[in-house]
Amino acid sequence: MQNSNSSAGTAADSSTQPIVNSSADIEANPMLAAGTSSKAMILVKENDVYKRERVVQFTNNETITFKQPEPKVYNKHESDWYMQVALEKSDLVKEERHLLTYELLVSYRWAIREGYNHQLDTALRNSYDYPRNRNNVKGIRSYIERIKKASDAEMEAVRSACR
Repeated sequence: MQNSNSSAGTAADSSTQPIVNSSADIEANPMLAAGTSSKAMILVKENDVYKRERVVQFTNNETITFKQPEPKVYNKHESDWYMQVALEKSDLVKEERHLLTYELLVSYRWAIREGYNHQLDTALRNSYDYPRNRNNVKGIRSYIERIKKASDAEMEAVRSACR
């Protein structure tokens, strides 16, 4: 019932891929929405784009249900601060919020991760820094494209160095 989704069509390794449950999977097995736990979920935050819940109050392990275009569940692990930053930046978007989809925000998370881990974004020096882009959907998309181009150039440099 669980399947992996690729983020932004990248070659990221499968260990960093989130576990995604479709709305049909959740309807068939409601336990998937609760992160396989029978405990009551504690609401962290809910808005028009997503709903964040966790089982234990003082951890960062969360179940995030994206609402657009259809409900999809993302299980955020304790160390996944990239998604935390992506959600906080998406909260600053005021126009065209209906375009903040699961695919866009997971791609944004990937771009933040690549920008930090591969030093492709000099603004990201630690987990408390935010990517520098405009707080709108177009700014998020352009940030993803900029990091994707830098990542592709880095990979091409590695390939050519190995030849």
